[in-house]
Amino acid sequence: ANVLKVRGTLEEDGRKRKVRGTAYFQKVVVRAPVLPWLWSIVHFQDGSFMSYFSPRVGHSLVKKDVGKLHRNLHFKSKLEFYCAQDGSYREMRPCKIVSTKRRGLPAAWKITAASHGESFEAELQAYSEASWKIQNGLAGILKYALHYDEYCVNATRLVFRRRGRKDYALKQSGAGVGNAEHSWGFLI
Repeated sequence: ANVLKVRGTLEEDGRKRKVRGTAYFQKVVVRAPVLPWLWSIVHFQDGSFMSYFSPRVGHSLVKKDVGKLHRNLHFKSKLEFYCAQDGSYREMRPCKIVSTKRRGLPAAWKITAASHGESFEAELQAYSEASWKIQNGLAGILKYALHYDEYCVNATRLVFRRRGRKDYALKQSGAGVGNAEHSWGFLI
């Protein structure tokens, strides 16, 4: 893994404090054609994890406006959930991802999925963001781009139910942290 040790000063509400930590380098290889997607992975203190992936076609090919996610066709969307409490793994299809905005950017996501008498709900809250734009074009005639936004997130809600009964929640899993991705536009 490509890990970088970092040090710095964090200023919050007019107060400064020294911080240390690590960062990672990510190499992204894009093979066209590429459609927009929503993706996330969150790891919890007890060893559980959840991940979702939802490629989409529609409004997101031309606009970032996440408030219009319903104007997209989400296909092959799935949620994966590993519960460390009982060692079980589930894959639920389809999953639904609803996002809200802050300053015009996605800030929180509500994720739901259900299958075979089981249901899953989670909410994620972004606390930082990074954005990239990958451009391409045909001899200057047609220009297009894929916009890739990545967010560091905390899980603020987690509920897993079997046969309508709450079996597992954030209280049992402990804090959850991870990444969420939101892309829009397209590459050919």
